[in-house]
Amino acid sequence: MTRRDRARKKRAFRAPLAASFILLLVTVTIWVCAQNWAEASARLRACGRTITSALGHAWSMLPIPASELLLILLPVLAVVLLLRALFRGGWSHLGLTLLHLLCAVCALVFCFVCWYGVQYTAPPLAKELGLTVRESTAEQLQSVVRRTADLMNEYAPEVPRDENGACDFGSYSEEAALVMKAYASLTERYPIFAADVAAPKRSRLLGTAMSYVGNSGYFFPWTGESIVSYDNVQSHIPFNIAHESAHARGIGPEAECNFAAYLACVESDDPRLIYSAAFNAYVYAANALNAVAPDLWEVEYNRLCDQSKYDIKVLNEYVHKYDGPVKDLGESVNDSYIKATGQPEGLQSYGLMVDLLIAYYDQVG
Repeated sequence: MTRRDRARKKRAFRAPLAASFILLLVTVTIWVCAQNWAEASARLRACGRTITSALGHAWSMLPIPASELLLILLPVLAVVLLLRALFRGGWSHLGLTLLHLLCAVCALVFCFVCWYGVQYTAPPLAKELGLTVRESTAEQLQSVVRRTADLMNEYAPEVPRDENGACDFGSYSEEAALVMKAYASLTERYPIFAADVAAPKRSRLLGTAMSYVGNSGYFFPWTGESIVSYDNVQSHIPFNIAHESAHARGIGPEAECNFAAYLACVESDDPRLIYSAAFNAYVYAANALNAVAPDLWEVEYNRLCDQSKYDIKVLNEYVHKYDGPVKDLGESVNDSYIKATGQPEGLQSYGLMVDLLIAYYDQVG
């Protein structure tokens, strides 16, 4: 090997390393600025929402979620490139390919932080809505459980059901359109939810896989797509659509997305959305109440109508159907991701929407 060849080889290795370092340095700088300067955070968040919104609308023309295709094809492509490098050029080519893949990962991290990660630096949603969140008591939890149970009992007879008595809400596209309409109405009251985002897509390839890892949907900032699994109980679909749409609107924390989903659905004029909001709120509040006062939980559960109790039975059967090590692993990964975004409660943060519900009910009376 000549001196020129050795120099060329060194440059080939240095370029992806330098690019990776620069990308990570810029990413960290942007993250620090967003965390420490409110004005910088606001501008970065607005820019990120503009980019993901444009991407979401562009990819909405594709019937199959582009994110699902990428999640399947990119790992396969990475393995193919590594094997090709190993068999054609040996260990040195494998190392160079690994460096290029590292650079690509750094670019993806950069885009994630700039387009979506900065949304986690936003002021708390409670502050934006003028809500005062306090530590809840058993009596407050019971009040929320009773309020949501009463709403369930009111709308349980009105929602469409199948021959077995379980919820059957009809076409996904219709539900998604209703959720987007509900957000448009909610925006008149709370402008913070205003955003020109594409309607969440139904999962076409990974719905069952998501169930096995304990996930019902996700927001994919690299394509701006919100994806919802249809392999779920029907009572949860509208709420999950609203939850993922909240992410697309620039809301990061899971509890805040749950609360946004509740507000959007419960203030709709469609019984399916209202029932879905009440059902999900009841589950979170009842679980919290059961942890501190099981006797009060039992009192409130016995107040549910037979149709609502049957829907809870269907939900429990669905959840237990996918119990296993794969689900444990998936939930562990999701828990780690949520904690990494500044939510120390991890998966438990989903249930913190109950605190927002209590504050909201205190405000509206």
